[in-house]
Amino acid sequence: MKQGVLQTSSRSTKARLLINVLFVLIVQSLSAQSTNDWENQRVFAINRTAHRATFVPYESTAEMQSDEAYNYPWLMPHSNSYLSLNGQWQFVFASSPDKRPTQEDIFNSAQLNWQTINVPSCWEMYAYDKPLYVNVEYPFDNNPPYINVKQQYKGQYADNPVGTYLKHFSLPSKWQGKRVFLHFDGIYGAAYVMCNGKTVGYCQAGNNDAEFELTNYLREGDNTLCVQVIRWSDAAYLEGQDIFHMSGNPHSLLAQYASAHLNAAVSKEACPLGLAP
Repeated sequence: MKQGVLQTSSRSTKARLLINVLFVLIVQSLSAQSTNDWENQRVFAINRTAHRATFVPYESTAEMQSDEAYNYPWLMPHSNSYLSLNGQWQFVFASSPDKRPTQEDIFNSAQLNWQTINVPSCWEMYAYDKPLYVNVEYPFDNNPPYINVKQQYKGQYADNPVGTYLKHFSLPSKWQGKRVFLHFDGIYGAAYVMCNGKTVGYCQAGNNDAEFELTNYLREGDNTLCVQVIRWSDAAYLEGQDIFHMSGNPHSLLAQYASAHLNAAVSKEACPLGLAP
């Protein structure tokens, strides 16, 4: 009987020890998880609308058919339902995310050394950092989801540069009371979107379209839009290609109001295991 009690007690002690070890490992794993959205494989979109087929809305069939792009689809469409935000933007460059301006700095401080840059474009073409060519390897350590530039590139390229874009714009008066969306034709890197001092959302995945609803962030008259682009995110682990890697807003950016058929479902803030919402 005593031997049976001792064996039971020993198994119970081992079980408690195993549970304690597992608990410590779980705590260590959670504490090691990055709090950065761009280094978190469970977050790839915050408040971004669901993906849809890309199209430019028109107020009527007649307006669509009168647009030159209707017969020549390679031309830029012209519609009263969208406002191009291409052109000159204010711009600030930072060599890493911890050096990027805060939201308060962007909207409330005149101390930032704003330059000008064209959208669409890549900031490397304006001498901010340099284009980086890699073939079959990553420019950062192979340790997902973290971004740590390889030692061989330190001093030659910025660690994980951030470009902060700022633009003032006014909506057409006829858009008052309508749902308004910000549309990106593609971004090189991860990006935070801010409007009038408030964070709208976040997205990542190079060259994918992304849309955000701005309706509740806009006001009559002048509005201020900020797009903060982070060059590398954990999505870059899936984007290794035999190309020159560049950064910024290389495609068109526009605001448009919703037609009756626009799918405006919003993505979850955290998508488990990177699955689509």
